[in-house]
Amino acid sequence: MSEDDLDAGVPQVDPAVRDALTTAEGWIGPEIQGVAVGETAQGDPCLVVYAPDPESPAVRELPPAVGDVPVRVEAAGPFAAE
Repeated sequence: MSEDDLDAGVPQVDPAVRDALTTAEGWIGPEIQGVAVGETAQGDPCLVVYAPDPESPAVRELPPAVGDVPVRVEAAGPFAAE
């Protein structure tokens, strides 16, 4: 299997989206369990923020977007490694 075959299934991430995700990783803490890249209803990239309480003070203080990348909040329980 060639290197090209390995890379074929890996989606390419726009540098602006990668930078936005790097910023969002700094938000992780007790009120924000995780962040990821997802899609808006229109299929555009967005940041997905996973929070046990989407109405918590930390979540309410989040910006609506990082650069041109919108932020979407999803309710989620604590993450645990298995």
